[in-house]
Amino acid sequence: VDRVKPYLLNELAPQSWFFNRQKVYEVLQSRGVPVPPHVVVRRDPETGAPLGNFEETEDSISMDGVVMHKTFVEKPFSGEDH
Repeated sequence: VDRVKPYLLNELAPQSWFFNRQKVYEVLQSRGVPVPPHVVVRRDPETGAPLGNFEETEDSISMDGVVMHKTFVEKPFSGEDH
């Protein structure tokens, strides 16, 4: 095991990564795997208002200078929330 160092999918801590879209993208990018263009919009838990420099227009959204032109798919941060 020490020589081969297998990656265990049944470890509990890494399993939680699969439910966090941002973490999945970070892990893929750190290993050189291409990911689709994306932005992460964090929201205030009480008001639901976007945090950071977020703008939405009729044909695009922008988060901290990264522009996504419509059409795009909005997905929740958590893979459990769908």
